Amino acid sequence: MLVESLITLASKKVAEYLTKGYYEGLDMILNETMSDQLFSHSIIWKSSYLSSIFAKESGLKFNLTTVAHNIRMSPKDYECLQFHAIRSIRIGCDDFKDFQEYRIENGDEESRIDIIRILDTCLNESSCEHLRRLELFYPERLSDDWMEIVGKLLPNLQSLICRLPKEESFRRVCMSFPNLIHLDIGFTYNGNLNAIRHLKNLQILVLEGSVFDSHEGLEGLFELQNLRVIEAPYTHGFIENLLNFDRPLMNLRFLVCFSSDITEEELRRVVEISPSLEQIDVFETSCELTDFSEIPVKVVNLGTIESTMRTLRLYSQIHYDYMDTCCDRISFFLENETKCQGFKEEKFLELMMEVFDVDDTEESFIRCLKQFYEYSFPDQSMTNIIKNIDSNTPLDASKKALLAKRKWAAQVVLSHFPEEVEEE
Repeated sequence: MLVESLITLASKKVAEYLTKGYYEGLDMILNETMSDQLFSHSIIWKSSYLSSIFAKESGLKFNLTTVAHNIRMSPKDYECLQFHAIRSIRIGCDDFKDFQEYRIENGDEESRIDIIRILDTCLNESSCEHLRRLELFYPERLSDDWMEIVGKLLPNLQSLICRLPKEESFRRVCMSFPNLIHLDIGFTYNGNLNAIRHLKNLQILVLEGSVFDSHEGLEGLFELQNLRVIEAPYTHGFIENLLNFDRPLMNLRFLVCFSSDITEEELRRVVEISPSLEQIDVFETSCELTDFSEIPVKVVNLGTIESTMRTLRLYSQIHYDYMDTCCDRISFFLENETKCQGFKEEKFLELMMEVFDVDDTEESFIRCLKQFYEYSFPDQSMTNIIKNIDSNTPLDASKKALLAKRKWAAQVVLSHFPEEVEEE
């Protein structure tokens, strides 16, 4: 928590300097190996400042390896990445569409963007050789053979993220990047993944928003002996058609079905035939509230207080509504004491400290902490709980740590629900 706070504070200071156009003297704030995380936190200014930040001439001692920010960049911004050892990059092909030198004219057809020129602009020779992760936005603006071209220019690429709605595009990607460990394709409406059998090293597959009308296009998945993770959020028909084979993905450990059409029956069948499965995510599905505590894998949903805490940890940083939902659900369990089987106080307090946001605390979060004290210490005021903690000094280090967490939680509740001071 302390390190994160320092990063945030430093980032705000960096952003303040950059917004005002001050580039000299920033070395006093940044160390010589400026972290990618700190740089990411400080991306809150206009794109017009980026070139000065990226450039070696700016005097800043950035040693960037990751440029994967959701901001529009100009070719000049990309060009300055030549000064860095880039290992992960996010390229928006749209960023180049208005520049004639990046266009490939196709007669009467719409012009395409030259991927060779883009990569030459962004990456030096060493970065091309050692790039591990590439995220491409709007790859449809590239020539039809961009997969083969990029596969040759980036020989050690391990992670590829791009949208491939056409079956032929997907097939060519699988043929051109045989060393991929992570593939995120999304929105594969044709649902034919059989070409994936060429990716023998694949460990993580992401299929967000894809539609599967038949099981015939999924057979190739069973040839991937290294496949450990499948993320299939917002999908339709994936689990139903996968189960049509009635055979396991032998080494699958994590399955994400967030907001998909998976059913309770399908979930239980997946668990039954998957010997290595450790966790399955069914948050925001029809079985979101089902208690699966009897099955031998971890479930991410709101079925029990334990699974709800698991869900809160995963989704609290994505959307505030998810924090509201999870905290309200935990409060429900604490209010109905018979539903608190498996509740562990210290794990709960550690989680609440982990997701606590000083600047933007949700009311549901505070209500949840308050309900915890009503459950664990009925008829006791926060003030008295803190006094009792302060007067109790156990020698056991683990008990001291637990009391410190209790005190923190009580102080947070007290700051939002002040109590009248009792006269001595």
